[in-house]
Amino acid sequence: MKTKSKLLCAALAALCMIFAIALMPVAAARADDRPAGAEYSRSAVSADERGILTIMNISLTSGSGSVTVTATNQLTIFPATVLVRVELYRSQEYCPDYRDMRCVSTKSIGDLDMGNSISASYSTSGEQMYWMGRVMYTVDGGAAQELFTPVYILDGDGNVLGQVA
Repeated sequence: MKTKSKLLCAALAALCMIFAIALMPVAAARADDRPAGAEYSRSAVSADERGILTIMNISLTSGSGSVTVTATNQLTIFPATVLVRVELYRSQEYCPDYRDMRCVSTKSIGDLDMGNSISASYSTSGEQMYWMGRVMYTVDGGAAQELFTPVYILDGDGNVLGQVA
């Protein structure tokens, strides 16, 4: 009986630690701290039936004439199928909504395993533009989840001129 109690306590403690880690804010690099390029990161937590918990991260990086949006499956508890689509948008004028911007690169995967990433990149073409990243994902065919980066204005080399939203 004592063994079962100890196992139950250990499992409960492990779940509490996982939820605590999942709810910790992700530190985002500020544009004014990184004059050479943009770097942004954000996480979301999804809870579904089979895959009990999924933590997805979105990041936007830039520099050397290119911009990249990346989705990373940081954690999935219990087997789950995580369908992910990554999209990169740009516009010559500021648009707060991605639907008003042009999608220039997209990638998708039918099952993004824990610890793996998928990225979509595009050249700046030497032009100053506004950029935004979007990630859509579902866990085990459940409700669709979305993550967005802020809108950045980048010069032709991919250097940050400002974070707009």
